[in-house]
Amino acid sequence: MNEAESLNLISQVLQKSYAGHWVRSDLAGETIYCVQRDGKTITTLWVSERAERLFISVSCGLAYNIPHNIDVLVHLNEQIQEMYFGKLYSIAGQGNAHTVVTSMLIPAAPLSWANTASTDYAWLIINSMIAHGESLAPALVEKFGGQHFDFSDVHAHVLVMST
Repeated sequence: MNEAESLNLISQVLQKSYAGHWVRSDLAGETIYCVQRDGKTITTLWVSERAERLFISVSCGLAYNIPHNIDVLVHLNEQIQEMYFGKLYSIAGQGNAHTVVTSMLIPAAPLSWANTASTDYAWLIINSMIAHGESLAPALVEKFGGQHFDFSDVHAHVLVMST
């Protein structure tokens, strides 16, 4: 798939699975799709080029301003064990605050509309990442404090720049 086809795949997944809960934005010259619940962005998706290859980047911002301590790290490690796709990590912020993120890169080259198994696989990964991120965020904020992700906030830009 080329960039336009990859963006089309993302919008089709979101239209089918998250109708009324997503927006398209342009940030730093890139088209970014955001899945939102209750006004909070829980996932960003976009097409990025790395090492001259296109990838669909799926990142779920779970929470920010989470304290960085051993209890949080143990909790995140336990959550990693339950993930089927992607990775879970924290990004250092100011002081002791961190942003917790899940992310995954899906190579766009093997995806083809002619091979429905390839696009079904991409849909499965995207939907699984969104559902898993959405299920982790509330407990993380409730247990450790911090704030839910909001794409209008500067922390969202840190997420975009770091994945």
